[in-house]
Amino acid sequence: MNTPLALQLYTVRDDCARDFRATLQAVAGMGFDAVELAGLHGHEPERVRDWLDRAGLVACSAHAGVEDLDRNLEHQIALAHLFGYTRIVMPWTALRTRAEITGMLRTLARAAALLHGEGLALGYHNHEFEMDRWPDGGRILDLVLAETSLFLEPDLGWLWYAGEDPRAFLEHHATRCPLVHVKEFARRGQRSFCPVGAGGVGYADLLPFLDELGPEAIILEQDESPDQPPLEACAQSIDFVRAALRCESPTETA
Repeated sequence: MNTPLALQLYTVRDDCARDFRATLQAVAGMGFDAVELAGLHGHEPERVRDWLDRAGLVACSAHAGVEDLDRNLEHQIALAHLFGYTRIVMPWTALRTRAEITGMLRTLARAAALLHGEGLALGYHNHEFEMDRWPDGGRILDLVLAETSLFLEPDLGWLWYAGEDPRAFLEHHATRCPLVHVKEFARRGQRSFCPVGAGGVGYADLLPFLDELGPEAIILEQDESPDQPPLEACAQSIDFVRAALRCESPTETA
């Protein structure tokens, strides 16, 4: 395996809200190398950084909404420097029309320029709706791809969910994708979240190819865990990923 494995902490948001430090320790114990931050759950940034250090984890990136990037950019810059990551990702938008998306991308481009001056980069994380076609045939994804000041954090699960070929997307856009999300669905077109390897995306073949591409991090995420506690789902996911990448997992060595 060439690529660090990270967990998007939105996956275990309820656990983090109850006991952030213990959750980070549990994540590290599964064999994750890093996390992608999704808020600090009311804790001081310095304290969370200390918990990460003690757990042996690094923050590879963080998600930040458009409003924070527009109105609180200095705070986002300070957090990035404190935690040591250089990549900030805008994770979701409720906007859908071409005019709305165009305006949002202008805001993101302004933020990206300011972040660049601080040695930081701004990315965009997709869901399924970016692949929906407007009446003229255009898509939100096309507008995002045209904004070259942004890198992409493709979510391979959402790409597959929307009918795209994740491998073909990576082959075409690999140079724009320093971070990649791995998400699983039991069935295409249904919000049937499940641990990686338990669904239909085809990660047994996709993960070795992704590892060869060598992104800065492969980031596991599961939006909801209806059938088991999120931490158990994370353990199942990372064990599958490590096996697919021919690694020895903590479960296998126990």
